[in-house]
Amino acid sequence: AVEVLVSGPIDKQSLLDSGILGCLIHTLNALLTHSLASEGENPVNYEQKVEESVVRIMKALASHPSAAQSLIEDDSLQLIFNMVANGSVVAFSQYKAGLVSFHNIQLHRHAMQILGLLLVYDNGSTASYIRKHHLIKVLLMAVKDFDPDCGDPAYTMGIV
Repeated sequence: AVEVLVSGPIDKQSLLDSGILGCLIHTLNALLTHSLASEGENPVNYEQKVEESVVRIMKALASHPSAAQSLIEDDSLQLIFNMVANGSVVAFSQYKAGLVSFHNIQLHRHAMQILGLLLVYDNGSTASYIRKHHLIKVLLMAVKDFDPDCGDPAYTMGIV
């Protein structure tokens, strides 16, 4: 039901004010944290369809000018920066070692796209928060710590 609301031409401000985007960021983080390697790539199941819906809702909300600002109060903005950096530093090496599935890698790519939307549509209101919490440094450390033997160059360049 929420997916229909965010995909339509309605004002998304009330949804952002409710804190749903922050909750979805924490949900995505939990999905990334608890994703285990699968026995081969299975066809899309119910759980993956739910994850796809969560990602679509997040992308729709992230394109609102006050979306990033709505994530400051509970540090969800800091969490998504860390999720993106973790994708570069940890997730790809875990994937190559068989510890996480390719689906986990896709979720990290979605997290990076969501962060990109948040930053592109932000009206500058989060600049002091980003500076205070050294969030650009978090991303740059992921680039600095890139290991070509276990990392994905395309993902890491996407951070830049």
